[in-house]
Amino acid sequence: MIDWISKAIILPEVHIAIGMAVVFGSYLLLPGPWKSEEGPSHLRYARFGVVAFAVLVCLKELLWDPVNEVNNPFFWQGIVDLGWYCVGIFTALGLIFARHQKL
Repeated sequence: MIDWISKAIILPEVHIAIGMAVVFGSYLLLPGPWKSEEGPSHLRYARFGVVAFAVLVCLKELLWDPVNEVNNPFFWQGIVDLGWYCVGIFTALGLIFARHQKL
């Protein structure tokens, strides 16, 4: 039987959801000319929000987690957490990109 509330299942899902939430939040809440013929390349503010989030997550995983979380060194647990954040970020970016494609 699968323990659906185990840390091995919940924690990756949380990291993915946070990554997706930041991308969608940046896309929806930061100002910008959302209607454009150039496609998603005009989303300067949203890109800044995603890059700022990625930098903060890297610093958190590298500096804060190893000191303040038990048995959470940067190699390999921090790298795995960063990977799950990236899965959420790239999934959301892919969905936004697909939304702006002309059929």
